[in-house]
Amino acid sequence: MSDTPSQSSAPQERGLAITTAQATVAAAALAVVSAIGGAFIQSMTTRDVEAGKSSTALSIEKTKVDGSLEIERQKQAAATELARREFETKLILKAIETPDRDEAVRNLKFFLNAGFIQDPDQKIVNLSASQYPSITPPPPTVSVPFERRPAGQPPTSQDQVNPKLFEAASSLVGYSTANVPGTGRGMLASAWSVNEVARIALGKPISSSNGDNGLSILATFEILKARHIEQPIAKVKPGMIIVSPTQGSATGHIGITGTPLADEPDNFIIFSNSSTSAAFAQNFTLRSWKALFEEKKLEVHFFEIDFKAQ
Repeated sequence: MSDTPSQSSAPQERGLAITTAQATVAAAALAVVSAIGGAFIQSMTTRDVEAGKSSTALSIEKTKVDGSLEIERQKQAAATELARREFETKLILKAIETPDRDEAVRNLKFFLNAGFIQDPDQKIVNLSASQYPSITPPPPTVSVPFERRPAGQPPTSQDQVNPKLFEAASSLVGYSTANVPGTGRGMLASAWSVNEVARIALGKPISSSNGDNGLSILATFEILKARHIEQPIAKVKPGMIIVSPTQGSATGHIGITGTPLADEPDNFIIFSNSSTSAAFAQNFTLRSWKALFEEKKLEVHFFEIDFKAQ
């Protein structure tokens, strides 16, 4: 009996085997994790930087606001102090506005004792009676009545209107408006003056107030626009009305057109009240009028008086 050789298997070693595909996946996963981590760190860093910027910007703005408030406080304090000094100066001048020195002394002492005038160094209190000033007050203003011409005859046809207005305006040059009531000693008499020219030339003013010439440029303009004939500049003739109506805080003006200048046929003279001299005058040309009032953003209008509506 022959022995049959037995077959035995040799023990096999087991190890960690990683395929190429698995290694690729692992590397990709690691890259993703690294990217997420890096993004998180960058996000946190950016947030801290932006927070720092915001804090710095807020601090700068706060400093600006605080500085502006301090400047405004200083301005207000300076304005208050200036107003107080002006008030005290007026009181002092009022107190000594008398030829009687004793009365001036009594007035000043009254204001001092009442606290209306401050005298921290007691310079006023320590003045002797002979050192107190006194001022003789000016004589009271006497209202002088102004002379006025009688109203003219109304025109009977349209072609009479412009010549009559031009003639009246020319003859009124030099007429003082200083004593016209309600015009600030003639400074605000432009509407009154044009209405006076119309009253003398045509029998009645363009606009009226309380039974007399109107004082408002704007009210006169509204009547001109509603009742009379607006003309383009190409049709303007001597004796028409030129007006730049007041708008907001920009004060307008009103006048009467005159004849063209000899060397400037497209330019003509204008009659109106002069605020500086308080008198009716030939004080503008079309060019100077437009330069002044267009700079003030005011319109320039021309009107021919309609004799039927006047």
